[in-house]
Amino acid sequence: MNNVNLIDFFVDDHKRLSSLLEHLKKNLNGEGLLSFEDVIKGFNSHFEKEDILYSKYTKRTGEFIPILKKIKKDHLIIIEKLIILRNKSLQGKSIDFEDLNHFLDKHKNIEERLLYPELDKFIPDNEKEEILRKIM
Repeated sequence: MNNVNLIDFFVDDHKRLSSLLEHLKKNLNGEGLLSFEDVIKGFNSHFEKEDILYSKYTKRTGEFIPILKKIKKDHLIIIEKLIILRNKSLQGKSIDFEDLNHFLDKHKNIEERLLYPELDKFIPDNEKEEILRKIM
């Protein structure tokens, strides 16, 4: 694999997560089959894949860049927001995805515009291939 591009993989995975959320919204209107548990599982899977990437960078460079601390905290907040929405749904309360969507957009932009390109520069292609084998 020449010029292995992890950025594309993770950007595509962000699109997959957006699609999961859209399907969940349809489900809440009685038009789909996806549950909050499916979406939470999807996000957790994505975060585990990112953790493999982040740990490879940290191991490779010997440093833990400060933005990773924020990103990992964001992951916990995203799951928390999904659980809150799920609980509201179970209680029959109205659900507004606006706050979650806004938070996800900010988080995604940090990763796609700042973090992923930074990591991509420092991880050699053979290690990127190794990461892709682990996460696919």
